[in-house]
Amino acid sequence: MPDFFYKATLRWNNGVLGKVQNTFSFKHNALTQDSDTVLLANVSAWMTGIYVTSGLRNIMHTSVVFSDGGLDQVSATGDIIRHVGGFGDANLSGQSTGESMPGPVAMAATARTNTPKVRGSKRFPPPVEGAVAEGLLTNSAMSFLVAATTRWIAGYTVLGVPRYVAGVFSSQVSSFVPFNGTGLVTNIPGTQVTRKPGRGY
Repeated sequence: MPDFFYKATLRWNNGVLGKVQNTFSFKHNALTQDSDTVLLANVSAWMTGIYVTSGLRNIMHTSVVFSDGGLDQVSATGDIIRHVGGFGDANLSGQSTGESMPGPVAMAATARTNTPKVRGSKRFPPPVEGAVAEGLLTNSAMSFLVAATTRWIAGYTVLGVPRYVAGVFSSQVSSFVPFNGTGLVTNIPGTQVTRKPGRGY
Protein backbone atom coordinates (compact mmCIF):
# COMPACT_ATOMS: atom_id res chain seq x y z
CA MET A 1 0.00 0.00 0.00
CA PRO A 2 1.48 3.39 -0.95
CA ASP A 3 2.00 6.00 1.75
CA PHE A 4 0.70 9.53 1.36
CA PHE A 5 1.87 12.30 3.68
CA TYR A 6 0.57 15.82 4.19
CA LYS A 7 1.11 19.01 6.17
CA ALA A 8 -1.65 21.49 6.97
CA THR A 9 -0.52 25.01 7.86
CA LEU A 10 -2.84 27.49 9.59
CA ARG A 11 -2.18 31.20 10.11
CA TRP A 12 -3.81 33.91 12.19
CA ASN A 13 -3.26 37.65 12.47
CA ASN A 14 -3.00 38.63 16.14
CA GLY A 15 -3.83 42.32 15.78
CA VAL A 16 -0.80 44.53 16.38
CA LEU A 17 0.80 41.74 18.44
CA GLY A 18 2.05 39.72 15.46
CA LYS A 19 1.06 36.51 13.73
CA VAL A 20 0.38 32.94 14.86
CA GLN A 21 1.02 29.78 12.85
CA ASN A 22 0.32 26.09 13.52
CA THR A 23 1.31 23.09 11.39
CA PHE A 24 -0.32 19.65 11.50
CA SER A 25 1.31 16.63 9.85
CA PHE A 26 -0.39 13.37 8.99
CA LYS A 27 -0.27 10.15 7.02
CA HIS A 28 -3.22 9.39 4.76
CA ASN A 29 -4.23 5.88 5.79
CA ALA A 30 -6.00 4.54 2.70
CA LEU A 31 -5.47 2.29 -0.32
CA THR A 32 -6.07 5.18 -2.67
CA GLN A 33 -5.47 8.86 -2.24
CA ASP A 34 -8.47 11.08 -1.47
CA SER A 35 -9.25 13.68 -4.09
CA ASP A 36 -7.98 17.18 -3.39
CA THR A 37 -11.53 18.34 -2.72
CA VAL A 38 -12.10 15.59 -0.15
CA LEU A 39 -8.70 16.18 1.45
CA LEU A 40 -9.37 19.88 1.93
CA ALA A 41 -12.89 19.28 3.27
CA ASN A 42 -11.70 16.62 5.74
CA VAL A 43 -8.72 18.64 6.95
CA SER A 44 -10.93 21.70 7.41
CA ALA A 45 -13.34 19.55 9.45
CA TRP A 46 -10.44 18.19 11.53
CA MET A 47 -9.14 21.70 12.24
CA THR A 48 -12.65 22.84 13.14
CA GLY A 49 -12.79 20.01 15.66
CA ILE A 50 -9.48 21.08 17.18
CA TYR A 51 -10.23 24.79 17.49
CA VAL A 52 -14.02 25.08 17.55
CA THR A 53 -15.60 21.88 18.87
CA SER A 54 -12.99 21.69 21.64
CA GLY A 55 -13.95 25.19 22.79
CA LEU A 56 -10.39 26.47 22.35
CA ARG A 57 -11.36 29.48 20.23
CA ASN A 58 -13.68 30.59 23.06
CA ILE A 59 -10.59 31.74 25.00
CA MET A 60 -8.81 33.19 21.97
CA HIS A 61 -9.24 36.97 21.54
CA THR A 62 -11.33 38.31 18.68
CA SER A 63 -8.18 40.03 17.39
CA VAL A 64 -6.74 36.55 16.67
CA VAL A 65 -8.26 36.41 13.20
CA PHE A 66 -7.81 33.33 11.02
CA SER A 67 -6.21 34.45 7.77
CA ASP A 68 -5.64 31.28 5.77
CA GLY A 69 -5.01 27.56 5.82
CA GLY A 70 -3.14 25.52 3.26
CA LEU A 71 -2.47 21.85 2.62
CA ASP A 72 0.68 20.43 1.03
CA GLN A 73 1.44 16.88 -0.01
CA VAL A 74 4.92 16.02 1.23
CA SER A 75 7.47 13.21 1.04
CA ALA A 76 8.19 10.74 3.85
CA THR A 77 10.83 13.18 5.11
CA GLY A 78 8.51 16.20 5.00
CA ASP A 79 9.70 17.83 1.77
CA ILE A 80 6.93 19.50 -0.23
CA ILE A 81 5.81 17.61 -3.34
CA ARG A 82 2.89 19.83 -4.32
CA HIS A 83 0.42 22.34 -2.94
CA VAL A 84 -3.03 20.74 -2.65
CA GLY A 85 -4.98 23.92 -1.94
CA GLY A 86 -6.32 26.21 0.74
CA PHE A 87 -9.25 26.35 3.13
CA GLY A 88 -9.38 30.03 4.02
CA ASP A 89 -13.13 29.91 4.65
CA ALA A 90 -12.74 27.92 7.89
CA ASN A 91 -14.15 29.80 10.90
CA LEU A 92 -11.22 29.48 13.31
CA SER A 93 -10.98 33.04 14.62
CA GLY A 94 -10.97 33.88 18.32
CA GLN A 95 -14.31 34.55 20.00
CA SER A 96 -13.42 36.23 23.33
CA THR A 97 -13.46 39.97 23.99
CA GLY A 98 -11.26 39.70 27.08
CA GLU A 99 -7.84 41.35 27.23
CA SER A 100 -5.58 39.97 24.51
CA MET A 101 -2.09 38.57 25.00
CA PRO A 102 0.93 38.42 22.65
CA GLY A 103 1.61 35.31 20.54
CA PRO A 104 4.51 33.99 22.64
CA VAL A 105 2.12 33.56 25.59
CA ALA A 106 0.77 30.39 23.97
CA MET A 107 -0.89 27.24 25.25
CA ALA A 108 1.48 24.28 25.05
CA ALA A 109 0.86 20.59 24.30
CA THR A 110 3.07 17.59 23.56
CA ALA A 111 2.22 14.37 21.70
CA ARG A 112 4.16 11.17 22.31
CA THR A 113 5.33 8.51 19.85
CA ASN A 114 6.75 5.01 20.29
CA THR A 115 10.11 6.15 18.92
CA PRO A 116 12.53 7.14 21.71
CA LYS A 117 13.13 10.88 22.00
CA VAL A 118 10.72 11.69 19.16
CA ARG A 119 7.59 13.65 19.99
CA GLY A 120 5.45 16.39 18.59
CA SER A 121 4.86 19.75 20.20
CA LYS A 122 2.19 22.33 19.58
CA ARG A 123 1.79 25.88 20.78
CA PHE A 124 -1.80 26.90 20.30
CA PRO A 125 -2.75 30.60 19.95
CA PRO A 126 -2.56 32.67 23.13
CA PRO A 127 -5.49 32.71 25.57
CA VAL A 128 -7.09 35.92 26.80
CA GLU A 129 -6.05 37.23 30.21
CA GLY A 130 -9.28 35.97 31.76
CA ALA A 131 -8.21 32.39 30.98
CA VAL A 132 -5.15 32.80 33.21
CA ALA A 133 -5.20 33.17 37.00
CA GLU A 134 -2.07 33.52 39.16
CA GLY A 135 0.07 32.71 36.13
CA LEU A 136 -1.76 29.43 35.38
CA LEU A 137 -4.51 28.46 32.96
CA THR A 138 -7.92 28.27 34.61
CA ASN A 139 -9.73 24.93 34.85
CA SER A 140 -11.99 25.87 31.94
CA ALA A 141 -9.04 26.87 29.78
CA MET A 142 -7.29 23.60 30.64
CA SER A 143 -10.36 21.60 29.65
CA PHE A 144 -10.43 23.35 26.26
CA LEU A 145 -6.70 22.74 25.78
CA VAL A 146 -7.04 19.06 26.69
CA ALA A 147 -9.93 18.65 24.24
CA ALA A 148 -8.00 20.36 21.44
CA THR A 149 -4.89 18.30 22.10
CA THR A 150 -6.92 15.07 22.14
CA ARG A 151 -8.41 15.91 18.74
CA TRP A 152 -4.97 16.82 17.35
CA ILE A 153 -3.39 13.56 18.51
CA ALA A 154 -6.33 11.41 17.40
CA GLY A 155 -6.14 12.58 13.80
CA TYR A 156 -9.20 12.42 11.57
CA THR A 157 -11.57 9.45 11.45
CA VAL A 158 -14.06 8.56 8.71
CA LEU A 159 -16.85 6.12 9.60
CA GLY A 160 -14.94 4.97 12.66
CA VAL A 161 -11.74 4.25 10.73
CA PRO A 162 -8.58 6.38 11.26
CA ARG A 163 -8.20 8.14 7.92
CA TYR A 164 -5.55 10.75 8.64
CA VAL A 165 -3.01 9.52 11.19
CA ALA A 166 -1.42 12.42 13.07
CA GLY A 167 2.31 12.42 13.70
CA VAL A 168 5.56 14.30 13.18
CA PHE A 169 8.32 14.47 10.61
CA SER A 170 11.34 13.80 12.80
CA SER A 171 14.78 15.08 11.90
CA GLN A 172 16.18 12.44 14.24
CA VAL A 173 14.97 9.48 12.18
CA SER A 174 14.42 11.36 8.89
CA SER A 175 10.89 10.09 8.46
CA PHE A 176 7.28 10.44 9.55
CA VAL A 177 6.54 9.06 13.02
CA PRO A 178 2.90 8.56 14.13
CA PHE A 179 1.67 9.52 17.58
CA ASN A 180 0.87 6.68 19.97
CA GLY A 181 -2.34 8.24 21.26
CA THR A 182 -0.91 9.84 24.39
CA GLY A 183 0.13 13.38 25.14
CA LEU A 184 0.71 16.05 27.74
CA VAL A 185 -0.52 19.59 28.31
CA THR A 186 0.78 22.21 30.70
CA ASN A 187 -1.23 24.78 32.65
CA ILE A 188 1.60 27.32 32.39
CA PRO A 189 1.20 29.68 29.41
CA GLY A 190 4.52 29.41 27.60
CA THR A 191 6.95 31.86 26.14
CA GLN A 192 9.12 29.43 24.14
CA VAL A 193 8.77 30.00 20.41
CA THR A 194 11.58 27.82 19.04
CA ARG A 195 11.58 24.08 18.43
CA LYS A 196 13.98 21.98 20.47
CA PRO A 197 16.42 19.60 18.71
CA GLY A 198 14.81 16.24 17.98
CA ARG A 199 11.28 17.61 18.11
CA GLY A 200 9.12 16.93 15.09
CA TYR A 201 6.73 19.22 13.28
